[in-house]
Amino acid sequence: MVKPSGIGILGLMLGMCFASCASSGAGAASGALPDTAGAEAEAASGPIENVENVEKVENGAADPEVPPAATVYIAGSYKDRGVWRACYWKDGEFAALDGDDARASSIAVAGGSVYVAGEAGGRACYWKDGVKASLPFTGDAARANAVAVAENSVYIAGSYKDRGVWRACYWKDGELTALDGAGTSAEAYAVAVAGGLVYTAGYAVSHPRYEACVWKGGELIYLDSYAFSDASARDVIVAEGSVYSAGADDRTACYWQDGVKTELPASGTSAQAVSIAVAGGSVYAAGYYSDGSRNACYWKNSAVTLLPASGTEAAAVSIAVAGGSVYAAGYYKDGSVRACYWRDGVKTDLPAPGISAITSAITLAP
Repeated sequence: MVKPSGIGILGLMLGMCFASCASSGAGAASGALPDTAGAEAEAASGPIENVENVEKVENGAADPEVPPAATVYIAGSYKDRGVWRACYWKDGEFAALDGDDARASSIAVAGGSVYVAGEAGGRACYWKDGVKASLPFTGDAARANAVAVAENSVYIAGSYKDRGVWRACYWKDGELTALDGAGTSAEAYAVAVAGGLVYTAGYAVSHPRYEACVWKGGELIYLDSYAFSDASARDVIVAEGSVYSAGADDRTACYWQDGVKTELPASGTSAQAVSIAVAGGSVYAAGYYSDGSRNACYWKNSAVTLLPASGTEAAAVSIAVAGGSVYAAGYYKDGSVRACYWRDGVKTDLPAPGISAITSAITLAP
């Protein structure tokens, strides 16, 4: 079985995409990047049923009756002169973040400030309004995968490597809290705060399986999955009184509501959901499916929508909903790797210096 490696969201989505770029000098996120290299972190084997009605959204002019757009913030990374650097975009305007060999994994906006989690120089960190702060850890290395801000505190989910084993954790205002892994290794990919409790999502190894899980106030809760497959949760939110997570089980995209799994249909041989949102009683998830090429998509209440992009590799890595519009951040490979986002299926490319750029997260503000 293919195991989900502890490489974070960038590694999950972009290992295959960037593998071919490495030989051409375009660089690689995940598979060929230093320190975060590893196998693509999909859940393990098993075909999924073909879906006949895949709705395809064509590029074109936006509907003039669509409500005004929210302010769009997107975290990402770009490769310039052989070095990866972290960045974010505000309504398409590029902003570089301090540090070489750096990547941005998540973004949040609160109190007029922009928070970006990631790593620089192999160390977990976050930036507040462009000012970088390193995160303390024990052991050999650490990763910051997600950020949330609640009641003036900054929460960051990730992992640290201690004596060769990756262990899930989160930081609150820079203070490290280890999470029970109940096995040989674990990683937290997402964080949310609700009702005074910290929710994180990821996987914990219960030998020999990788099991999708949520930590609620530090308590490890396994999510519904097949008995002999690998599964991993990649996002977590608390909405309308329920806890939602997105991920994959046995190469099938899915989401969990209060631990109960709903599989998401897609054509091809595998699919992955990596981000989730709930709005107006509907559940939205973003990700990709593979049918000989990788296709960016999102699901609304289990109906899949293909997101248009040229080339043979594309993925949506984050989703948000506001004002009746669906926003998804992602990438596509068309010669070089290009960062982009879609609003209601209309793609917008994001500018960046250098030869490659990727996105990792999207958030909206009024």
